[in-house]
Amino acid sequence: MNEVTVKHIDDMHSGEHAGPKKFLDVGKGLGVADVDMRLIKLSPNSSEFPKEETDGRESVYIVLEGNAVLHTPEGTTDLDPSVFVRVGPTVKRTIVPGDIGATILAIASGKEAQGRHGPGEAPR
Repeated sequence: MNEVTVKHIDDMHSGEHAGPKKFLDVGKGLGVADVDMRLIKLSPNSSEFPKEETDGRESVYIVLEGNAVLHTPEGTTDLDPSVFVRVGPTVKRTIVPGDIGATILAIASGKEAQGRHGPGEAPR
């Protein structure tokens, strides 16, 4: 295996439980084994991001383009490209994109990461 892997976004595969190019499995596409990385593209004001139950993994969300609101039991947090947010492994969450939509990089760690399922997906 090469020590450097480069992939174009058009070469990434969509998640099993999402429409075309909505949940891109970036980590798997790059050959990353220890973390789960998804590129999530959400349409403006949509409910495409499923409400998550906890799966025992902490997650980091980084908005690359657009804006969104993170909803957790602790409240809401506005997300834009200047905000990085960590959500603990026991916290339920959902993300609602704003009026211009959002492209979000979601990174999840923990023992469940080897299961290769992303936000809103069941273990495979």
